[in-house]
Amino acid sequence: MVRPDGSPALGDFGQATLAVGNAGPMADRAQLLVTTALLVGEERAVAAAAASIGSAGITEMLPFLQPAVLDRATRHMVRAGDWDVDDLRERTAAAAGVDPPKLEQIRRVTWGSIAIAAVLGIAGYAVISAIAGVGLQNLLDELGQANTALLLGALLLSPVVQVGQAFSTMGASIRPVRLGPTLLFEYAIQFFALAVPSSAARVALEIRFFQRVGVPATGAVAIGVIDSVCGFVVQALLILVITLSGLGSLDLSPQGSAPSFDGKLLMVALVPLGLATVVAVAVPRIRAVVRGRVADLAVALRVLRSPSKVAFIFLGNLAAQILLAAILGLCLDAFGQHANLADLILVNTFVSLFAGFMPVPGGIGVAEAGYTAGLAALGIPNATALSTTLAFRVVTFYLPPIWGAPAMRWLRGHSYL
Repeated sequence: MVRPDGSPALGDFGQATLAVGNAGPMADRAQLLVTTALLVGEERAVAAAAASIGSAGITEMLPFLQPAVLDRATRHMVRAGDWDVDDLRERTAAAAGVDPPKLEQIRRVTWGSIAIAAVLGIAGYAVISAIAGVGLQNLLDELGQANTALLLGALLLSPVVQVGQAFSTMGASIRPVRLGPTLLFEYAIQFFALAVPSSAARVALEIRFFQRVGVPATGAVAIGVIDSVCGFVVQALLILVITLSGLGSLDLSPQGSAPSFDGKLLMVALVPLGLATVVAVAVPRIRAVVRGRVADLAVALRVLRSPSKVAFIFLGNLAAQILLAAILGLCLDAFGQHANLADLILVNTFVSLFAGFMPVPGGIGVAEAGYTAGLAALGIPNATALSTTLAFRVVTFYLPPIWGAPAMRWLRGHSYL
């Protein structure tokens, strides 16, 4: 506050922090600089900062001079003005005689992050409940008795899945692309998917990848849309054909599975999906985004006029789904159990669709719970179902980023990303 005589004073210590680290004072200085700039202008604010903390202090504070450190009211005031925080940071860096540094990674808690944390908590609770129902010692005994050769075979087969996905992506492209970079791109997605939900990871990387090979932005979005939609269609057709033909025996009803893995798990997953659908329809801004994606899909459908591209898209996706089911079967055989390929395809496809809709990076927790429930519904003992799930996720999700990281570096080094 400012006293009547013009001197400054602290009103209270309600928001003070004891034994604060260096980041807190730097964020405070950044907020003070922005607040001062709002009151007296950028030039006078920067001069005041230089006079009080000097070039060294400014250099230390600059990484924190970003919108994330500001409170809500201050951010709104900045947006209403004729300058932004980036302008202020450049002016302040120039006054200190330094280049603008790399920003400190600061993230605010948002409703989206809270929703992701809630979904992760539900998924984690489901997995922990599954382990508790099985018993940790039983799980360790199962893992200790696994056939190492079959698990190694599953690991060696895992990179082949991306070959099918690469052909599918090539088929969706409106411009010819080479198999080598496209395959490396598929491996890079597995690395990127550790940080963001898999569907979002794929769309983001596809847009960047195809823009680099000369596809316009709208066309790049369309390629991602058609690849994702066709993958969904293949999964839906697999479920439909196997179910109607009677080849599969998967039963997800509460009576068809063990008590620890009943159909309630699927209902828990469908609730957020239903809420997301309602929000997409009710909120105008989100509805506009969805409408834009539909328009992109109309452009992308022109690719389907080419029989060869259609074959690439559908056969590539089909091969990927069958290979994933085969890897799941190898992991199951490694623990002394067996299921027919049709049932394994159903389990993998159901869980892939389910986890892909969840706003969780890689479906972590959600996928584990889903695979365990699906295998238990096939009559696999609970301990074996959970052990198989963990092995399958290790060879198809947790280990592939090891070769996905160098693929990402290669693509960046050769200007594909």
